[in-house]
Amino acid sequence: MAYKIIWTKNAGEDLKEIISYLKKDWSNEVSKNFINELYSKLDIISNYPHAGKASLKEKNIRKIVVTKHNVLYYKFEDDVIILLDFFDTRREPDKDKLG
Repeated sequence: MAYKIIWTKNAGEDLKEIISYLKKDWSNEVSKNFINELYSKLDIISNYPHAGKASLKEKNIRKIVVTKHNVLYYKFEDDVIILLDFFDTRREPDKDKLG
């Protein structure tokens, strides 16, 4: 059984920013590749919610690497996965609130 995926407002806004940045500074092709990789990871966690690594700071939160520069944080409850936040891995690690 696949879990239903729910986007928080924050995760949705983060995604818009990432896509906008990729289109502006890279190309539409790069943004399409990012989206494809993201949906591949969403497919994985919707079927295997424990696939992501447990957060060091919040025990009920997990993270999965989307690309080498982007990590997606999520949690799961019952039959839903809640997408919480993206983190740019190029930032300082101490700014990673969910770790």
